[in-house]
Amino acid sequence: MDLSSRPHIAVTGAGGFIGLALARRLRQDGASVVGLDIDPAAAPRVEAAGATFVAVDTTDPAGVLAALDGCDGVIHT
Repeated sequence: MDLSSRPHIAVTGAGGFIGLALARRLRQDGASVVGLDIDPAAAPRVEAAGATFVAVDTTDPAGVLAALDGCDGVIHT
């Protein structure tokens, strides 16, 4: 994957198996990643993958919009 322009990508469910794997891979490929998850206990896992953690309920439109500020794309898991 060519991420030479360093995109800023949000991954929902970043504390789960698939979301965490995606966040980790995106970081390895050079992307800046924000990991969204409803569970604050997921923060250490998400941050260990190199992503910035944001605790947000994806059913909260205002919270999601705030978390996505500045993102170039979203991967919803």
